[in-house]
Amino acid sequence: MDVYAPFQGVLQSQDRLLWAGRPAQGPLFARIARPRYLAVLLAIGYVCSKLLAHWQSPLPAAIQIELAAAALILVAPLIWVWFHFRRIPNTVYAVTNHRLFIAVGARREKIRTVKLDQLAPVRLHTGRQGSTVVAFRVIGQYARIPIWTFLVSGKIDKWSQPAWRVDDPAALQELIETARDRACNPDATGDAEWNGAPSPLSPEDVSSQHTR
Repeated sequence: MDVYAPFQGVLQSQDRLLWAGRPAQGPLFARIARPRYLAVLLAIGYVCSKLLAHWQSPLPAAIQIELAAAALILVAPLIWVWFHFRRIPNTVYAVTNHRLFIAVGARREKIRTVKLDQLAPVRLHTGRQGSTVVAFRVIGQYARIPIWTFLVSGKIDKWSQPAWRVDDPAALQELIETARDRACNPDATGDAEWNGAPSPLSPEDVSSQHTR
């Protein structure tokens, strides 16, 4: 999916697209090391040990209940993994001079947005796996409180994280901070000049640096 396609017909006349790109994939080891994967391995080991112990005899009722509980522990993380890896290739981020966007797939109903003038200063945050993310927070709210609103319905998205993991977080953080400062102070910083100026990241730069 082209990084620009989800936003065609979505941007308003005052919106100027400054950047668009996909989430960084990140190292495979960092994902495998997460606790949910460890839970899957433990559940598989537990189930196998019980089945081997009662291979030639009927399973007692207590063991059947334990295996059912282990199955739930096993299935829940697998569902999350399936959803997570299915969503990443279809996710596109975008920055305009007034808003941030997240598009998941091509449907307009799946686009989330937040206005730049609602955000506190954008920071870089190091996650538990050592990766750096661009972290967002609405002014007057604590971190990790939902910030995204569905573009069409206006409902709050309670599941999308207030952070972006991208290939060059420092450069993107600087770009968003510049846009946020101009959106919060349009008269002092010359927002009209920004609208008419060339994009800080050209389509060629975005395609070569942030498209997989």
